[in-house]
Amino acid sequence: MKSEVSAAEQIESTTTLSTCAGLSPRTEPCPGTADDGESAAKYLFKLSHDVILSLDRDGSILCINQRGVQLSGYSESELRGANVFELLLLPEDRQVARAMLADVLGGKAREYEVRWKTKDGGIVHFDGASVPRFSESGEFLSTLCTLRDVTERKCTEERLRKSE
Repeated sequence: MKSEVSAAEQIESTTTLSTCAGLSPRTEPCPGTADDGESAAKYLFKLSHDVILSLDRDGSILCINQRGVQLSGYSESELRGANVFELLLLPEDRQVARAMLADVLGGKAREYEVRWKTKDGGIVHFDGASVPRFSESGEFLSTLCTLRDVTERKCTEERLRKSE
C-alpha cells in the first residue's frame, strides 16, 4: 500500500465531476481554456483512459465512468448503487481497502493498489488515488477515486520474477 497523499489541497482545488447526480459539485473554470470547468470535467469523466468513480461512506458506487464499466465487465446500471467491496474487490484486498476508505472519511487523501475481479472472473490491477468531498458545512459527501489499469505491468513484473 502506498503512503498518504500530501497534495490533498491541490486535488481539492481542481474541478470536480458534475455527472454524478445529486452530488452538487463545486466547479471552477479550467485555466487556459475558453470552456467552463463543468464541461471540461464532464469531458474528462467521459473520455478518460483511467477509471473515475465516486463512492459513498459505505463503499456504494454513486457514479462510474465508461472506462470503469468497460474494465469491470458490468453494465453501468449493475455498478451504480453496488457495493465496491462486495462486487469488485478481491476478498483478500477488502480489509486494506476498508482501512483506506476510513482514512478518506477522516479527511485524508490516499494512494493505494487494488485489484478488481471482473464479471467474467478476470483480475484487473490498479494504482489508485482517492480524495474526500465535503459539504461547505464539513459533512462527508463522497470519495472521488481515480484508478489506473496497471495489469500489464504487474503481469510483466511477475514474469520477470519467475524467470530469475
